[in-house]
Amino acid sequence: MTPPKSKVGFADLAQWLAAVDDMDVDPDEHSKLVDNGAKLMGLYRRSPRREPEVRASTPKDFVDATPAAEEVPTERPELKPVPFLMPVEINFHPFGMDDEGDDDEFLAGVTPTAPDELVRPGSRDPQPRKPPLTSWSRLEPYLQKAMRRRGRGNVDVRAAIRRVSRMEVLHRIPRRPRRGWSTQTIVLVDRSDRLMPFWRDQKDLLERVGRCLGGTIDARYLPHGLSPGAVQLLASEIVNAPAVLALSDLGAYAGGSEARAWQSLGARLKREWVERAALVPAPADRWSTSNARLWHARLWDRSSSPVAVVGADRQGDRKTLDGILTLLSFATRIEPGFLRAVRTLLPQHRAGVGLEHDVWHHADVMGDLSGTAVLKRSAARMRWPDFASHPDAEYVVGLMRNWHSPLQAWIWLEEVLALWAEDGGNVAQFLRESEINMAVDQFRSLARALDRESLAQEKPAISVWIRKFVKRLPGSLWKNQKTREALAALWAAAHEDVSIEEAPTGIDWSVVTRGRSGRPRTVELYQDADGFCVAPPGAVQEGRGPRSRVATLWLRAPLVQIWTGRDRTAPPIELEDDRASIPLVPIKKPIHLATDRTKKLSIQVEQRGERLPENRPSWARAMGRDEAGLWCEIEVGDVRHRLRWIPPGRFWMGSPLDETDRTEREGPRHLVTITRGFWLGEVPCTQGLWSAVMGGENPSYLQNDKTRDDQDAVRPVEQVSWEDCQRFLGRLADALNADGWRLPTEAEWEYACRAGTQTATYGGGWKSDSEASSVLDEIAWWSGNSEGRTWPVGAKRPNDWGLHDMLGNVDEWCADGLREYDKRAVADPSGSTELGAVRVFRGGAWLGVAGFVRAASRLAFVPSFRSLVLGFRLARGPAGAPVESG
Repeated sequence: MTPPKSKVGFADLAQWLAAVDDMDVDPDEHSKLVDNGAKLMGLYRRSPRREPEVRASTPKDFVDATPAAEEVPTERPELKPVPFLMPVEINFHPFGMDDEGDDDEFLAGVTPTAPDELVRPGSRDPQPRKPPLTSWSRLEPYLQKAMRRRGRGNVDVRAAIRRVSRMEVLHRIPRRPRRGWSTQTIVLVDRSDRLMPFWRDQKDLLERVGRCLGGTIDARYLPHGLSPGAVQLLASEIVNAPAVLALSDLGAYAGGSEARAWQSLGARLKREWVERAALVPAPADRWSTSNARLWHARLWDRSSSPVAVVGADRQGDRKTLDGILTLLSFATRIEPGFLRAVRTLLPQHRAGVGLEHDVWHHADVMGDLSGTAVLKRSAARMRWPDFASHPDAEYVVGLMRNWHSPLQAWIWLEEVLALWAEDGGNVAQFLRESEINMAVDQFRSLARALDRESLAQEKPAISVWIRKFVKRLPGSLWKNQKTREALAALWAAAHEDVSIEEAPTGIDWSVVTRGRSGRPRTVELYQDADGFCVAPPGAVQEGRGPRSRVATLWLRAPLVQIWTGRDRTAPPIELEDDRASIPLVPIKKPIHLATDRTKKLSIQVEQRGERLPENRPSWARAMGRDEAGLWCEIEVGDVRHRLRWIPPGRFWMGSPLDETDRTEREGPRHLVTITRGFWLGEVPCTQGLWSAVMGGENPSYLQNDKTRDDQDAVRPVEQVSWEDCQRFLGRLADALNADGWRLPTEAEWEYACRAGTQTATYGGGWKSDSEASSVLDEIAWWSGNSEGRTWPVGAKRPNDWGLHDMLGNVDEWCADGLREYDKRAVADPSGSTELGAVRVFRGGAWLGVAGFVRAASRLAFVPSFRSLVLGFRLARGPAGAPVESG
């Protein structure tokens, strides 16, 4: 469905009306056919209660409609005639300037956590090195023999004398073997997922061998192990090598086809007289006998010989496995090195190398390829009572301290709280006296930093961690006075707008309430027939009629002051649960609003009365308001184009560190203030508008002769350079007899695109390709749904400010060049505007993958660049006053 933005849609409707009139149907069926046809064209029947301005040559019973979803409603909500309000300028209190007196008493005087302290909060010592599977002194003789240099050495005189003394015929002069390592040996490195706990061992061994070879080593990586289909190809590549060393389990853990593949490769190399060797991180009783013989396999573990270890299917090993899981039960995360350190507490005959594989791939352990795993909390809690009675418990607590205290602040501190909470099992005796106080202080510091926005860039990732963290903690922590307030303050600082239902069970809600009232947050300012309406973002107020968005306010205390002119004596109005109705009296002077975080928001009163404003801007053909706010329309020839008023405000520019498909040039994320409002095209510039302004010229590559589409007039123009856009803007100023037309700056573009949201798109974010398709298909034309072309503008769901196609369809030129981001808050930023400087374009296009179709994605090129994915969007302003005389 395509809401028409020009007279093309009304011409189609006229043809449809004529066709229906020729049909022999009853009146009810006639009316239904007319309505269904109009709905497909993006039109709806005008309500008799409204008297909007009727556009020339428009069928009299219909007006424009922009669908809010896939199905166009039969009637748009009626907005009663009220004064038109246009926010034109805003000023904010800078964060950190006068916040000291407003803090929560519990956090007063606490030093905020600095970003670099998140990595190593107290100790600057590195993590311990992973214990090796086998010492180098044991491995070196085996590897030298497997990788020795081939060829004839010096004559072995002693061997020759012995043989002659025994009256043997010397058919060949005996020679000593050549000493040193062979640089021609090929090393096969098995990187299958099942060997993840041993990847670091493989890397360390290759580095050590590389040093012995002078830095040269021929390593062939097998990222998914060895499949039967890859044997022949691999054999043909390595068959000419004098020797092959395999760092693999030879299919011992996988069995079946993979074990047979290694057997086939070993047999092929044996036939070609290639020396073979293998270091196997698997117990000998799991080996294939034929593989062990073909590859001269050696156990890669503490023992130098392939002694048998109790198998995984035996009762003794199951008890040992449960014992290791018990020792790991308090660990917030499990690294392969930490797992090795715990395993080596037990004797070799009870805990062979196979237990590392078994633990990592246990049903109760969630591991990933990033090198860490975690024991499921339900399984961990079942093992907590047995931890204190284990003879190695104290030593394991020391291991956790050594391995995790040098990491992020919350890793070791979470383990401290968990150990301390289970004091009934006498586990806390293994902690130092200072560690409990340190944990509480660190969480208070982290809450303070989040409250002060000093960790703004890291806040999304920290918030995600806190949600998981509070679910893992023992319930007894919420009952303890020492930890309850610290955890509640931390949780509240990471969740700005939260209801009681969303809070964890047992949380101290009074602490959360104190934190919320003392932290900067946002509320939306709406206009309805009764006045102003203030509500949290996304909230729905029951019983209120239609309303339109005016602006976004930032505040800490729940107070809003409103006044007119210079008389600022009116007392502030208190908001109840961030909601309030503020009467709007009949006034003509500018309205001003202020909060403790918003110095002043100035709003012009465009007009009063029930008719459309007579004093609308001279360049505008029509003006009005709807749920999304104010709009104006321009007309050039027979083409009309709508613009939306974008109120001033503040937003987070750039992408957070955890956003999918993020690139380095999108950070660091930082606060940007747009101090003055501006007009912005509701849709990208269409081919119809371009042609009308430029005297019939249409540079677009995707026209009907190439795509067999008859809707070119409402498809976006492309193949226009930044310089072409400047030429267009000059012609438009002449056509409308009004200067001031321009492209939006990059900051204005992202501010308008986000429309108050902070996710990857105004429709949401994603973590997978399927989620990306679900989000983007609703709001954008991109490579996943465009069918290799542009589409008529306005067919997808708009953002909350009524802007369509901000993402997808075509990329859009911005006025300025590529600006380098930093963490400092800025107002009205702009990149380079020097002649010839590269210019930014934003939004992604019909050819773009999901990563480019995001609000923060940035690209730039020279101003003369043209592309069939590149267009632009019209902007005007900012304006000091909304009413213009010329």
